[in-house]
Amino acid sequence: TNDTSEVLDDYEEGTWTPTLSYSGSGSATLSEALGFYVKIGRKVHVLITITVSAQGSGSGNVKIGGLPYTTGSTTGFRLNGNLTYLAGFTNINSQVNFYRAGASTHMELLMMNSIGSTDAITNVTRDNVTNNATIRGHATYYVD
Repeated sequence: TNDTSEVLDDYEEGTWTPTLSYSGSGSATLSEALGFYVKIGRKVHVLITITVSAQGSGSGNVKIGGLPYTTGSTTGFRLNGNLTYLAGFTNINSQVNFYRAGASTHMELLMMNSIGSTDAITNVTRDNVTNNATIRGHATYYVD
């Protein structure tokens, strides 16, 4: 390894508009959808603020879409993030995190220990979302 100085030549910050949809079909209507990001080299850090005004129709796992950059497909380049505030969801009794493996412009919400299940990790689904559900959080990922 050479310890040479490097010039920071790839820095960007901006906004993005998060969406909330379901893997089976359908999406929620959002009354608030704010996203901010900082990209330094291949590393992207996003902040998310979402408030649901209507759960919407559809089915399946919750997907937060609209990421400013596609997540990396390289093995180990997983999007990981934490929710700093979560309200208006049903049947959630554990930590919920953002996660995504592989190339995508969306991330998923995962419960770390679901109700009535022996699974250690379970997807948050449309059935967990209610009108006025709120999500606040941040995530970091790498791009290819």
